[in-house]
Amino acid sequence: MNTNHIIASLLMLTAALGLHASDNISSLGEKGSFVINGNVDPSFGNLFEMAVTGYLDNYSKEIAIDNDGNFQSTIDIEGPLQEAYLYVNNDAVSIPLMPDKTVTVNCNNGKLTLSSNDKDFDRDLEFALLCHKNMRKRFLDINVASYYALTDSAKSALIDSINDYINDYNKLIDDFEASSGTLANHNYFVHDAYFGVVGFIAGRPDLLPRITAGQAALKSSEPYKCITGDDMKYPNTRDFASRHITFNATLNVYNDSLLSNDDYYNIIRASRGISPDSLTADVVNAYQLCNSMVFDPYEKIRPFADKTIEGITTPWLRSLLSEAVENYKLTSTGSDLPPMKLIDADGRELSLDSFKGKPVLLDMWSTGCGPCLEEFRQMDEFKKALGDKADNLQIVTVCCGNPDNRRWKNMIKRHNLNDINTVIMHNESAPIYSTIGYPTYILVGPDGKIVEWNTDRPSTVLVKKQNNIPTTLDTIL
Repeated sequence: MNTNHIIASLLMLTAALGLHASDNISSLGEKGSFVINGNVDPSFGNLFEMAVTGYLDNYSKEIAIDNDGNFQSTIDIEGPLQEAYLYVNNDAVSIPLMPDKTVTVNCNNGKLTLSSNDKDFDRDLEFALLCHKNMRKRFLDINVASYYALTDSAKSALIDSINDYINDYNKLIDDFEASSGTLANHNYFVHDAYFGVVGFIAGRPDLLPRITAGQAALKSSEPYKCITGDDMKYPNTRDFASRHITFNATLNVYNDSLLSNDDYYNIIRASRGISPDSLTADVVNAYQLCNSMVFDPYEKIRPFADKTIEGITTPWLRSLLSEAVENYKLTSTGSDLPPMKLIDADGRELSLDSFKGKPVLLDMWSTGCGPCLEEFRQMDEFKKALGDKADNLQIVTVCCGNPDNRRWKNMIKRHNLNDINTVIMHNESAPIYSTIGYPTYILVGPDGKIVEWNTDRPSTVLVKKQNNIPTTLDTIL
């Protein structure tokens, strides 16, 4: 199996869903099918994009749109707390999935409506849209802020924002149910209120204990029974997040058939506080290292990587991580940029060699990535903050993930991206570009060498400049 594929799987932080103990994987949870259909305007191109998260699999799905804007597909699902992300209006709207339900999506002239074949589920869809309208922007703001909570005041503001978000989301649930009736997927929405924002700081032991909101609601709704056991006790937020990470790292290793059923259930038992073992610890440490390779430069993770690999006792996982770190070494400062084939909006191949003599900032993004779009909104302020030096920097946006061409061009226009805009041809580029997180920013020097892989985002540069904190960009402009 391709190492990059394995690492990509380890990197995916999936939604933890209600897992029921079983001797047979195929018998887990509720089974059924979910039908999605609808009609959309030409801005969608010829594909409707969505992502599905579930028990033992997480995947993106592209549904063909016919010439009249119609589409339809059936999704096989397993379990009561699955969800789908519908990529509409340059954003992602999340909805719960339930067996034997049909959802109709209508999006024309920017207006989105959702309906189903069940009046109780219609109530959930109505609330999903209400939640998106009231909470989505705040969710994205917290996501961006979590990357640059560098000062004590910024950290305190971030914690206040998270606690307020959780409280307001739960109030939105309570108010809606008081006026419209109980949500069929009440537990799903309670889970969504809490873990989405807590997940942004899952690796921050200095911040996690300060999350106080939402604990009581979580305990009463029991959406995380699979992780914490029947008593649903959360000694602290750190424990909650670490158990979540344990569970998800395990799922992703299992997805690639690297664990036997016995190993898999052993880890599940261990993640519930029963008979902890070395394999569980190895998987969690592997997950944390792989996650660092998504967000941090090679130079920063190298000491951590050596220590992590040295402490892993599972032979196949130790070998896998050693190879992954060696591959990531290709991104170290001073190295040649791994080969990439870029096509611009006019269909012409673009060579980065044409920019030699000038620093280049590569913005690696995806059409379904909310934080990527948020960074676009920061771009004008970012350039203003650079002042006259902005003219010395060439920004190249690189759309990843084999996007629909019409949708990509529409997003360029909608977000007024007036730099050089390209699409990467993954099958003709180095494999490492298929394992990055989005957005990833790569700073390339005038000599074409890597200055910093996973360099600061524009929003992070803005905050650092406001606090007189030096940036890598300052060293080459």
